[in-house]
Amino acid sequence: MSLVLATALAVFVRPVISAFARWPHGPWPFGAVDAMARLLLRPRHTYRRAVRLPNCPAEMITPVSARPGDAILYLHGGGFITCGLNTHRRLAADIARAAASTALAVCYRQLRKAKLAEALDDAVDGYRELLARGHAPGDISIVGDSAGGYLALATALAVQRLGLGRPGAVVVISPVTSVDAEAPSLIDFDDPLLTAPALRAIWRMLSDGGPDADRYLPLNELANLPPTLIQVGTREVVYPGSLVLAGQLAVAGVPHQLQIWEGQFHVFQAAAPVLEPARRAVAEIGTFLQDKTFHH
Repeated sequence: MSLVLATALAVFVRPVISAFARWPHGPWPFGAVDAMARLLLRPRHTYRRAVRLPNCPAEMITPVSARPGDAILYLHGGGFITCGLNTHRRLAADIARAAASTALAVCYRQLRKAKLAEALDDAVDGYRELLARGHAPGDISIVGDSAGGYLALATALAVQRLGLGRPGAVVVISPVTSVDAEAPSLIDFDDPLLTAPALRAIWRMLSDGGPDADRYLPLNELANLPPTLIQVGTREVVYPGSLVLAGQLAVAGVPHQLQIWEGQFHVFQAAAPVLEPARRAVAEIGTFLQDKTFHH
């Protein structure tokens, strides 16, 4: 099934992403992706409620199995330019259900209408919302996929700089670990979804790029990260960066797990409804988030 799904992505999705990499400033209908995703089936056995943050919408997703106290701040992927609540509702709900936790999914502001700093502000506002609802910092886990993985790490550091406490855990799925367009050349694996040219094009679009583009993930602050889980597939363009991140966490003394999924593609966990390895990966996330002994 992994091969079938990867082939379908390679045939129908990768050509669009490759075209974007060549013409990133074209009239791409980024907003239409999340709008069309409204047609997707809603997750079962969960309650959903709209939440309005100061500068963006969000959604509270509560599985029927949720334990009181625990909460997830979920930050979706999409290269900082597309996707949102609709595209990632099922994945956020699957993870919340696996962790028996409430999740607040944040539809943060994106390029081209906003800067990366504003996306980070929205993520921090989501964390503040969970605090306001009575969740203790240590009971809040920050989870993100792809670009949302970058934001998850940056948010975990930002809230501590702001004196908002230390989150209990971070989970990053196929994370973007750098937004520096001048970084060493990426290695393009055979991922059917995300390509190195597309990722590089997105980096160049970041309006606050430059030599200090990665100031949101300063190496001298990584020791402040809570226990962290990294999941990545071997076919991904972000695979090498995930290995580097794990090494940096080890040097910084951060408790972490690196799970490498052989032969899997970018954010394959989103295919949990039809893909058995994706279901196992989501279950692993749930186990990690519930393992309080590891966190503390």
